[in-house]
Amino acid sequence: MPTAPVAPSLAVLIVEDNPDDHTLVRAALRGLGATVSDRRVDNPEELKAALESNTWDVVVSDHRLPRMSSRDALRIVRAHDPTLPFVIVSGELAAQAAVLAMQAGADGYVGKDHLDSLAPAVTRALEAAALRRRERDAAAALARSEGRLRTLAANLPGIVLQFRWHDGRLEFTYASDGASRMLGLDPARLQQDSEAWFDAMPEDQAWSLRTRLEEAVLRGSELRWAGCIHRSDGQLVWIEIAASQREIEPGEIGWDAIVSDITAQKAAEAALVQSREELRTLTAHLAVVREQERERIARELHDEVGSTLTALKIELALVRNAIKSPSALLAPLQRAGQLLESAIMVSTRIMHDLRPGILDQGLIAALEWQARSFEQRMGLACDFTSSHEDIPLSREQSITLFRICQEALNNVAKHAQARSVSVRLNAGDGSLTMQISDDGRGISKADLARSDRFGLRGMRERADALGGSVSIEPREGGGSRVTVVLPLAPEEVGADEALQPE
Repeated sequence: MPTAPVAPSLAVLIVEDNPDDHTLVRAALRGLGATVSDRRVDNPEELKAALESNTWDVVVSDHRLPRMSSRDALRIVRAHDPTLPFVIVSGELAAQAAVLAMQAGADGYVGKDHLDSLAPAVTRALEAAALRRRERDAAAALARSEGRLRTLAANLPGIVLQFRWHDGRLEFTYASDGASRMLGLDPARLQQDSEAWFDAMPEDQAWSLRTRLEEAVLRGSELRWAGCIHRSDGQLVWIEIAASQREIEPGEIGWDAIVSDITAQKAAEAALVQSREELRTLTAHLAVVREQERERIARELHDEVGSTLTALKIELALVRNAIKSPSALLAPLQRAGQLLESAIMVSTRIMHDLRPGILDQGLIAALEWQARSFEQRMGLACDFTSSHEDIPLSREQSITLFRICQEALNNVAKHAQARSVSVRLNAGDGSLTMQISDDGRGISKADLARSDRFGLRGMRERADALGGSVSIEPREGGGSRVTVVLPLAPEEVGADEALQPE
């Protein structure tokens, strides 16, 4: 009974030295029900040449030839194409030899006295070869897929991990190259010794992660954990692990995880917390300062202006009482004039402290006056220079720069132990820069880091409110420099607005 063909046509390479046996094999192949084209070879050289010169669907080989055996032919065929079907036909192949031939990779064998079995044997060999090719293609596709995944995992910013949790022990089955890049841990070492992961952690962090893993395993839930781990160079890195479970095989649970470096995020959070704390401290300090200022103004008004005006009232009463004697009026009137002058000076000083009127004449005039007043009051050389004779600014910009300069000069007077100070104002490139420099003892990093430096923080707050910045740093060769930069848009600021009183 003919066998259904695997394909409409087949190319068969026949390894046979006997022409008569070749004819018999060709006849037996008709049972395939396909159009068969064949070629006969009988030595290694011809076999190799035939394999190279043509594409064959199956090889049918005699077991024993003058210059080679079926095993030799099989080695040559497998070296050329590991999936090419190979069937042995022999009149003397013993059962044991047939088994060995099959173990060596042959797809079947047929005795020459049973050639009617050749067609079914070839069909089975073709099917087996097709299966091998599918398996080979699937394995190649899997290898390519795994290669792409490994490449993708290696280029992710974090670490890709696959692990099992077995009897309270973590076992890594895969670790991406990110482990080396992020933590300096060799991925191969992690797979060999999973405890190296915990060994790199502070003790409390390792305990925390183990506990969370055990809880996730018991509950069958996802794992979310954040903590810290030491890099190989000792640096502490904050990481976040996100892992989910999957069934590797029946009864065997594995985990797929992504490990992210959140060190920068943690630093930003800490900085935000510190900033908020500093802001709360500054707000409380400002509230206290406001109250102190109100008390000072009230005290000044009461003790000086009030007392002065009271004394003036008394003196005027004396004048009224002594009006009958003109010579007696001179001294009280003179004292009244002095008291009035004192009252005027006190009132002027109080008003000046609250809002310097010199700002109405523009920032440059105000800063020049401030430098001159500082020099007279403190006995320190203080010079002022400006790149422009007039710089139109908004009311807020003028007040901000004036107050920052005032605070900087006060700091020089209180802390710098300087001999000279300079104030420089420069407008250009869309910004306004003011620098206050001194030749004193300089400011240290410790001074800048102190949380009770409210004056320095206040300067930064003032500039930041207008989109500017303040930097405070030691000068090369000694002293300190305060640099203020504000964005400058003269076309948006009118001259009238710049001179509006506060």
